[in-house]
Amino acid sequence: MSSIAKKRPREGIGSPGVRGGFDRSDQIWTAPLSRCHYGLNGSIIALGHSNGSVTMWKPTSTAPLVKMLTHHGPVSALSFHSTGHLMATAGTDWKIKIWDLRKFEVLQSLPGHAKTLDFSQKGLLATSSSSFIQILGDFLGSQNFSCYVTHSIAKGYQIQKVLFRPYEDVLGLGRSIGWSLILIPGSGEPNFDSWVANPFETPKQRREKEVRSLLDKLPPETIMLDPTKNGNLRPPTRRREKPSKEERQSIDGSRSCRCQEQRFN
Repeated sequence: MSSIAKKRPREGIGSPGVRGGFDRSDQIWTAPLSRCHYGLNGSIIALGHSNGSVTMWKPTSTAPLVKMLTHHGPVSALSFHSTGHLMATAGTDWKIKIWDLRKFEVLQSLPGHAKTLDFSQKGLLATSSSSFIQILGDFLGSQNFSCYVTHSIAKGYQIQKVLFRPYEDVLGLGRSIGWSLILIPGSGEPNFDSWVANPFETPKQRREKEVRSLLDKLPPETIMLDPTKNGNLRPPTRRREKPSKEERQSIDGSRSCRCQEQRFN
């Protein structure tokens, strides 16, 4: 999947982006790329464009699976929620939006500018612009994010990237010079699944995990936007039973009675 999306060095205003496929072919987009982010399952890639749209692609698609107009300007950052149903985007129009990917609708629009976004395992959203960091959280479960923690670094340093550390209450900050860590209580998942991520796995378990992941890997043509629908069966259709002989006779008799009544009327 590392060769699905690339960014061509800007040769000028309006330079297009490039998509490389498994057949070594490239496809040129008319809208320049501004941001690139993988989905949670690693099979879908979301691209933010300078015209304010976000497109989602899979390896075998020649057209975007989804195309959304998210902002009235270039998309500066985007990130996916751990559940896969929410997406956060930020644009140069000074708005941070929370999207419902099941209905592709805006759930909340917040004022502010963000250069980088990242969701934690527990659903906290980290936003950063210049030397200021803000952590948003949905504490009531109503998908209404509010301010949780704010943090700022020394002036003159620019924050380039924020990223939560899995299974720990730690947020990593990539600055213009070096990096640092800050504590964000309640951001990491306290209970880990050894079948998904085992921090105490042995070298033998790690090798077996790699083999198992290769065996369970889906073919590119079976990748879907919603991975939960993959492998589901179509519900059985109810067959219409033929009426019995007695039912047909009663239906014919009722029809003949109606015809006679209409004639007399």
